Amino acid sequence: ERDLGLPFRSVSTTVITSPPGAHAEPHLDSYPQFTVQLRGSKRWRIGPELAPYALHSFVLGGDEARAREFHDGELPLDLPPGSLELAVTPGDVLYVPSGVLHAVESCDHAVSIAFDLVPPRWSEIVVRMLKARLNRDPAWQSFVLGTGAGSQAAVRATMAGMLAELPRHVASVTDD
Repeated sequence: ERDLGLPFRSVSTTVITSPPGAHAEPHLDSYPQFTVQLRGSKRWRIGPELAPYALHSFVLGGDEARAREFHDGELPLDLPPGSLELAVTPGDVLYVPSGVLHAVESCDHAVSIAFDLVPPRWSEIVVRMLKARLNRDPAWQSFVLGTGAGSQAAVRATMAGMLAELPRHVASVTDD
């Protein structure tokens, strides 16, 4: 973390053991990763970068609505022809940026260790700080009541008034 200039606790480590033929379907991860192959070998197929700032890891053919939170456009059904293929053997280190489409297959009994780089996102920091600020304001602490049928106009009016005050709170975030 220190050498990469990352905040404390921004690296997650996972040991992966897999029998021959085990595989991970084409997917993208929401974080960059270094993988060190310790034993056995794996075949990696690496495709294009689909979403460099993916908010969630995503398996192709999975929940498309979730992918829409961070990706516009059509998602492929599989890795495109001509994708890079790599044989990763003991001692090899592979870096996969976030949002890069890839699939992995174990060629034999394999062990690897993955170092996931998971620093906070700006959106997470700002939302956390803004939420803390809003939670100190009695108007924002109040419950949303009266949202039943026929009261939508009143709810919208209340929300509009509160949102008009939001820039003041956003400006105060940098003071915290």
